[in-house]
Amino acid sequence: MLNDKTITQGLAAPYFTDAWWVSPMNFAPGAFPERLRQQEIYIHDVTLRDGEQSPGVAFKEDERIRIAVALDDVGVHRIEVGMPIVSPGVFNAIKEIVNLGLRTEVVPQARAEIYDVNRTMETGAKAIIIVHTINPLHCQHVFGLDTEAIINRINTTIAHARGQGLKAIFMGSDVFRTPLENIREIYG
Repeated sequence: MLNDKTITQGLAAPYFTDAWWVSPMNFAPGAFPERLRQQEIYIHDVTLRDGEQSPGVAFKEDERIRIAVALDDVGVHRIEVGMPIVSPGVFNAIKEIVNLGLRTEVVPQARAEIYDVNRTMETGAKAIIIVHTINPLHCQHVFGLDTEAIINRINTTIAHARGQGLKAIFMGSDVFRTPLENIREIYG
C-alpha cells in the first residue's frame, strides 16, 4: 500500500516540491510502454471544470483566466473551461478566455439542453462538450426518460450545436455504472 511518504520518497524537483507533486507512477517502469512513447500525446485538461468540483475550490474569474493562459503556455491541446450556465462569473471568464485567442482549443461544457448550447454560443466558443448521464437507472429516475428518449435528447442537442457552427463533442457521464449494451446503443 502506498502512502504519502512512499509516494514522495526519493523524489526531487521538478517532480516534488513543497507546493505540488506529480505522481511517481508516471515514471514507474512500464508506465509508458515503448509503443506509447512513440505516439503523439493529446492533452485534454479538465482543471477549470472538474477540478473546481473539489471541496473548497471555487476559481475567481481572474484565476480561471490565469490558469487557462498557463495551460496554453505549456502546450495543452484542449482546455475544458467550465459550464457557462453555472454563474455569471464563470460565463464572463470563459468569454474572456475565448477572446484571448489562445492556441489551445477552448471548450465549454453544457448539459444536453438547447438553452445551455445557446448560452455557450454567447461566449464566442467554437466548440462545445455536451454531457448527459447514460446510466439507464439515473435517466429513468431523475429525468423520467428511457434510453431511446436520451438518445433523441442527445442527438437533438448535438444537431442544434452543429447547426450553430459549433464543433460538438458528446461525453456520456456515469458510464462505469451503465450496462455495456446501453453504452453501445447510445454511442452507436
